[in-house]
Amino acid sequence: MVRRRICPSGPRAVYAVHQARRVHDYGATEVWAKPLGDGSVAVAVALLNRSGSTATISTTAGEAGAPSASGYNLYDLWTKSVRNTSGAISATVPPHGVVMYRLRTGSATATDSFSLRGVGSGRCLDVLGGAPNDGTQAVIWDCNGGFTQVITAGSGQLHIGGKCLDADNNGTVDGTKVIVWTCGSGANQQWTLQSDGTIRGVQSGKCVDVNQAATANNSPLILWTCSGATNQQWTRI
Repeated sequence: MVRRRICPSGPRAVYAVHQARRVHDYGATEVWAKPLGDGSVAVAVALLNRSGSTATISTTAGEAGAPSASGYNLYDLWTKSVRNTSGAISATVPPHGVVMYRLRTGSATATDSFSLRGVGSGRCLDVLGGAPNDGTQAVIWDCNGGFTQVITAGSGQLHIGGKCLDADNNGTVDGTKVIVWTCGSGANQQWTLQSDGTIRGVQSGKCVDVNQAATANNSPLILWTCSGATNQQWTRI
């Protein structure tokens, strides 16, 4: 570790500047951490994927050098979403990509963030390939807390990876693909979370459904007439 002292505004304004350290080296993926020298008790955590395929990368608050605590506030620097964690840090990182977090002790209360687990499949709502690009289909995948499984609810929208859950091409018929798209003001991006666990499109009146009640990873999500079946039911985790 390299430490130096700087005086940005006088001899008493002294902060320690720390060099980032590699926490894990798995070959094609790495975890880096760096205590922030801004006077706060916080750690920057980078999950780096140098491979040509999507990878799930994990670490813990303790390994990253955060002080011991009962809970932590995890802020995603790219999506601006905030979530709580008891110490686990994990993300699905796209090829040649990086996910960066700011980790602090305490609870995150500014944003309502969660994941949605399918009752029928036991898997979580995710984005195909872990790449939230316009038009990418929503799917189910093993729950891992990755950034495309973290959902932020606000103004009737469900934000995922910096995009919004969307009914493809304003579709309202059974079988319409559920995708992610740049957030706008259309009713095709408005959703209500029902008390029976279904997610209902405001424009279509139909429910987010795992196609053909499939349970395997990458099974696509579509709109379908609401029936209350388990492949249309979701639990917040």
